[in-house]
Amino acid sequence: MLTGTALTGLLAFASVLLAWPLSGSRVFWALLLLLTGLLLTLAVSGYLRWKDSRSLSLLETQHSQDAAQLAMLQERADSLTKALDTSNQRLIEALQQIDQMRHQFMENERYLMLDALVHGVANELVSPVSNLVLLNSTLADASVQLKKWLKAKPRAAVCAISRPSFSRAPAC
Repeated sequence: MLTGTALTGLLAFASVLLAWPLSGSRVFWALLLLLTGLLLTLAVSGYLRWKDSRSLSLLETQHSQDAAQLAMLQERADSLTKALDTSNQRLIEALQQIDQMRHQFMENERYLMLDALVHGVANELVSPVSNLVLLNSTLADASVQLKKWLKAKPRAAVCAISRPSFSRAPAC
């Protein structure tokens, strides 16, 4: 694009020089200017092509480096995704285990509460029964002592039984 514009400009300038009255030196200078412009245009065009090809090779090198880096990053992302999946699976298993332990703990708590209730009921039942057993043994001891006393003093025993202790009746 630049070379076409430059070439057009040089041709226009040369035609202006040639349009003036012709003299030998003017034609020479016009042709020299035209050839110099043409050579300059070709040189600039070659430089631009060389620069473009160099830029293209640099872009291709950069592209290949970017592709390699992208592949490396993709492998890293795949590796991290795999590690994350493994970690998530372990977390899910841990949560399931915690849930099972929670259910087992709640069941154990229910059994402990039931055990405490049974102990309380048993304690409430044992206290009166043990009182009855104690009363029974006390009455048995008193009955044995009463029998001994009755054998020892039969007359006094009859008087004591017939007269209550709170009455003021005369003794037998």
